[in-house]
Amino acid sequence: MLISSDKERKGRNSEKMAQLLNFLKEETYSDFDTLKQLFRYKAHQPLYLLLDKLEGMGLIQKYVFVSRLGSLTLWGITQDGIAVVLSPEDKIFPARFEPAKLKGWSLDHHLDNQ
Repeated sequence: MLISSDKERKGRNSEKMAQLLNFLKEETYSDFDTLKQLFRYKAHQPLYLLLDKLEGMGLIQKYVFVSRLGSLTLWGITQDGIAVVLSPEDKIFPARFEPAKLKGWSLDHHLDNQ
């Protein structure tokens, strides 16, 4: 369903950005398929547009994890992204995405748990 009102469209866009950032605040990073399921998108393009927008704003970071089995593209929250969604009710300060700390076995486990 297309939204004809500019105000409603911007509001919906802000909701989706906040939803993604809040998810990444809890999970630190995720892959494309998991994020696609989060938003219940059937096509790739809407999610790529959202990810590109947030990456351009510096709120998330894209990283391609390469191993012998292939490559996996991940998106993780940056320090600026945490600052946008951090609330006073949060008991602990969430971790930012640090690609250098990724290991193959922990990556699989983390994505399986999502």
